[in-house]
Amino acid sequence: MIQNPPGRHHFVPVFYTKQWAFSDGRICEYSRPRPRHDVIKPRRTHPAGTGWVDRLYELRGLSGPDAQAVEQLFMKPVDDAAAVVMRAFCSGRRVAFSTREMRAWARFMMSLMHRHPDDLEAFKEHFARGWRIVTPEMERDYRRRRRAHWPRDLQTYMDSVPDDQVERIGMSILVEMMNSEPINDHIVGMRWGALLYPNFRREVLTSDRPLVMTDGLAYPESLILMPIGPRAVFYAVNTPAMVQRLSSQDHNTFIEKLNERVVGQASRYVYAGSDAHLAFVQRHMSRTRPRPLVDQIAAGRALRERMSRSR
Repeated sequence: MIQNPPGRHHFVPVFYTKQWAFSDGRICEYSRPRPRHDVIKPRRTHPAGTGWVDRLYELRGLSGPDAQAVEQLFMKPVDDAAAVVMRAFCSGRRVAFSTREMRAWARFMMSLMHRHPDDLEAFKEHFARGWRIVTPEMERDYRRRRRAHWPRDLQTYMDSVPDDQVERIGMSILVEMMNSEPINDHIVGMRWGALLYPNFRREVLTSDRPLVMTDGLAYPESLILMPIGPRAVFYAVNTPAMVQRLSSQDHNTFIEKLNERVVGQASRYVYAGSDAHLAFVQRHMSRTRPRPLVDQIAAGRALRERMSRSR
């Protein structure tokens, strides 16, 4: 089981980065200590010492266990279940996963799309902004159903909802997005595998944004890729032809391109087994933070949630 100190929430899970640990139990963290600055700094650290933020998923306005509900009731179980699947992938054995295990791994990958602090901050900001916007359609609907003891208009009511309550509603919706059944079902139905390079010299790197996906998952050439160790890459595809295409690629070219993508989309950290990749990370790690994945959906979800509450 994954144990974190109270209040310390890992957006890059410990079980994940420890796959890159050397015999001393430490990994190499690459980061840009000064945002937008040119210089990348390598640092040796234990996996538990990186990729975390204090009270990242804490629910404002609540105290004790209630404040940590997202971490304890969703994030931690997601990571614990995914850790079991990842160990099986990296063992090198052909493993037939149960539907429950496949759902656990799919849910973990979905969480990686939204759990980064930059994405979380952007989601909260966009959701709060969208919550306060009342459309004429919503106002008309509210006035038709308004009772004497209700506020005179919907805008007044929406403005009266405390900020911490709006944030809690937003966090509940974020958990729903990470636990999306339609997307989860599709991922479970894809063809899964792991590309293993046990004797290969080139190392597979990872980062705080390790998931690589095509735009859309329903096409014949759709795929999901994710480093799961310095010599292993998880894949999910829709067709046997894509399995063959991945398996037959030149290893050097494939890993180099994957490393470029994973390092290029990193926001805060890149991880490897050693500091031998400093020049590569320096060359490819972006100086600007990638556009958060939730930018386009937070305001829309706030609108739909408000409409449902107003009826």
